[in-house]
This record gives sequence, C-alpha cells and structure tokens, in this order.
Amino acid sequence: MDSKVMLDGSAPITPAVSLHHDSRHENVEMTVFNRSHIEMNSVDSPKSAEDSSSSDAAAHRREMIAMAAVCWTQFMAGWNDGTLGPLIPIIQEHFHIGFMVVSMLFVSACCGYVLGATAVIYFTDRYGFGRVLIGGSLFQIVAYSILSTTPPFPAMCVALTINGIGMSFQNAQTSSLVISLKNNPGTKMGAMHAAYGAGACVAPLISTQFSQIPRWSFYFLVSLGLAVSNTISQSLVFGFRTLPELLASFGIPEVVHTADSTKTSKYRQILNLKVVYILALFALLYVGTEVTIGGWIVTFLIENRGGGASSGYVSSGFFAGLMLGRLVLLWVNQKLGERRAVYLYSFLIIGLEFVVWFTPSLILNAVAISMVGLLLGRYFSDGSAIFANIFCRSILSNSHEPVGWFHTCMASAFRWNDTLTPDKIHRLLTGAISWIASSGMSGSAVFPFITGVIAQKHGVQVLQPLIVGLLGTMVVIWALIPQVGKKKE
Repeated sequence: MDSKVMLDGSAPITPAVSLHHDSRHENVEMTVFNRSHIEMNSVDSPKSAEDSSSSDAAAHRREMIAMAAVCWTQFMAGWNDGTLGPLIPIIQEHFHIGFMVVSMLFVSACCGYVLGATAVIYFTDRYGFGRVLIGGSLFQIVAYSILSTTPPFPAMCVALTINGIGMSFQNAQTSSLVISLKNNPGTKMGAMHAAYGAGACVAPLISTQFSQIPRWSFYFLVSLGLAVSNTISQSLVFGFRTLPELLASFGIPEVVHTADSTKTSKYRQILNLKVVYILALFALLYVGTEVTIGGWIVTFLIENRGGGASSGYVSSGFFAGLMLGRLVLLWVNQKLGERRAVYLYSFLIIGLEFVVWFTPSLILNAVAISMVGLLLGRYFSDGSAIFANIFCRSILSNSHEPVGWFHTCMASAFRWNDTLTPDKIHRLLTGAISWIASSGMSGSAVFPFITGVIAQKHGVQVLQPLIVGLLGTMVVIWALIPQVGKKKE
C-alpha cells in the first residue's frame, strides 16, 4: 500500500479496472502514472514557489515593521528611565526638599509599575495585545501632560504612578511579542534592549539642558511629543489585534485557545515556578542597581566631586554604555557563555566602583561610570535568554526534547502535552515577564529610596558602598540560577 501513496503527499488514487493482474504490470502502470503526475506538478512548482516566496517576504516585512514599532516603544521606556537623574537637583531646589522626599519619585513610579504588572494578565485576556499596548501609551501621554505644567510635588508623584502603569503594560506586551517570534528572537531581543539603552542615553542629554533653566518642566513637553508619536506608531502597526493574530500575520500559525488551559489560575501557575522567584530577585537587584546609579550619580558628582550642572552628561554616558554593551559584548558571550560572562562583568564592575569610591578625580569617575554602564548592558539580555530557556523547561516537565527559544517551546508543548497549548504558554509567559519586570521596578524604587534615606543623614557618598553591596549580592543570586546547558545557556 505504501508504494501507492503519491509522492506529493496526496491520497492514493485507485487505478481504473484493468485486465492485467500481474503485479509487475500493476507496478509499471503505477510508475508511469506517478511519473506523469510528477511532471504535471513540476510545471506548477515554479509558480507555487514564487507565491510562497512572495508570501514569506511580505510576512518578513510586516515583522520588521512591527520590530521598528517595538524598538520605538522601548526607546520611550529608556527615555523615561533616563530622565530623573539630571533633574533631581533642580527638583530639590524648586520644591525645597531633601534627599528622602525627592526619593518618593522613584517609589511612585514603582507603585504604578507594580499595579500595572498585577493587572496586565487580566486586561490582556479581556482586551487583547493591541488594546492593552495602546492603552499603556495613552497612560504615558496623560502623565507627561501633568508633569509639563510644573505641578505640586504630590501631583508629580501621582503622574509618575500613572506613567508606571503605562510602562508596565507596554513592557509586558512588547517583550512577550519579541520572545514569541520564530526567527532569531534572541537577536531581536538584543535590538529591543539596545533601543531602550538609546532612549536612556539621549534623555539625560536633553534633561541636563532643561535642568539649567527656570522652566525645567518644559522638558516634559518634549517627552509628551515623543509619547504621542509612540501611540500613533502602535495604532498604525498593531491596531487592536491580539498576539496570536499578529503572529499569524508574520507567518507563525495562530493557535486556538482551549478550555483546558484556563482551568487553573494563571497567577497560581506562574507563582508555582521556582525559577520565576530567582529571576525576579535578580531583576530586583539589577534594575535597582541600574536606576540607583543613573538616578544618583549626578548628585554624587556635584556634591562630592565638585562637578557642575553639566555632570548630567555623565548619566548620559552611563546609559550610552548600557546601550553599547548590549551590542559590542555579544562576542564575549559567544566565547564564554552567558553564565561565565556575567561573572566576569560583575567582578570588573565591582573594581570600577572601587575606583569611583576612592578616586577623587571627576574625569576618572566619569570614565569609570561609563565603563560600568558598558559592562552592565549585557545583564538583562543574558538574563532574558536564560529565563526563556528555563521557563519553557519548567512548564514542559514532560517534554523529552531540549527546549530552546519560545517557538521550540510551543512545538514541544503541542507534541508532548495535550493540555498545555501554545496559547496557554503565550499567556503564562506574558504574566511571568510582568511579574519579573514588576520585581525589577520594585528594585528601581527600593534601592534609590534607601540611598536617599541614608544620604539624608550621612551624605550621598553612601552611593558607592551601596552599589558594591548590590553587585556582590547579584553574583550570589546569579549562581543560584539553574543550569540549562553544559557550556552555553
């Protein structure tokens, strides 16, 4: 029977009744029939191949346009995070407040981010990818509109809370989209993080200029214009489509959500994964370190190194290092693997922080801080790559194959576990990313706030020992992350 299956995969066709019953004659007849069928197919194959190639090119073009929109959204996220550092001295002067009170700005942003991360799963299930993403960008527009009017300090805190909610929605959606892409998601994740670094690098250059004029809040008019362009970009590229619909337009088959995948609470499923807690703690320390340096280094240089208002450019150098590190250190990761590379970066950063701590030279401090940013740049990308692997392994405990990136995870789910659908993995991944990101944002509030509280009593020179302590703890947490490969994760 196997010999009668068509070579193009179609069902076998029963031949007409023949007077010949010799098996050799039957084989000859079928051979001639199959050969003629192949010849007919060969005539149509160039057209089919051309149509397939055209369809693939269109899907690739749509994916690249979507990546450009994602990178612009991440640029805005970096812009937002790179804003406060140079503005803190002028905000303190304008409102006549100390280090501890001004630190409430970080806490407010964190509260918004945590609120958004808690709600994003519900809103994504109810309204879909596009609506939640665009809604997040609208939150940013509202926040920047308030901030641009030089409101009272409590109103600034409320605006930053609103902004945090918007950033949380956008970060969860864009991250889950990029990590779900089929072709080179790791490279695209790196591009997304580089766009974040670019935004964080450019923002201090602009905010430093505004920090030297009385109407410093006009800086947020620039932010408002960029936020409006972000909303327009998202509306044109993504619209109100869901994530599976977007992936289908990129040539990744859409999967139907099954009833079995919602029987257990998604929150409970996420919290049952131990790796989420480990990565969340690592994100807490990493983002806390990054924002503490970016937020307080300008004040440190002004207070302890005799720098002027132009010290804000050092913050820009730090974030420029973050952006470049995510690109230029890829070859180090390829040689050493993510795990060993992060150990190397950590020890080098600790050494550079000692240089800043004990060397009074303003120029040397500025160079060292930029190098710290360069080495810190790979942390988040490396953590994301390892997390994608471990996450898929954790939820596919019955899988008998090595699991790599997200699309492999989906294939394994389809093959080995009937109840764990790719649609369910999309939802779990979005929730897990939000949970880890909210932990990171908690660090972005907790540690800058602790710095402000201690600096209120002992001076901002406490920044360097605090950073060294955070880095040392990060090394310990990194060692606790499960191994996912013998040589490279």
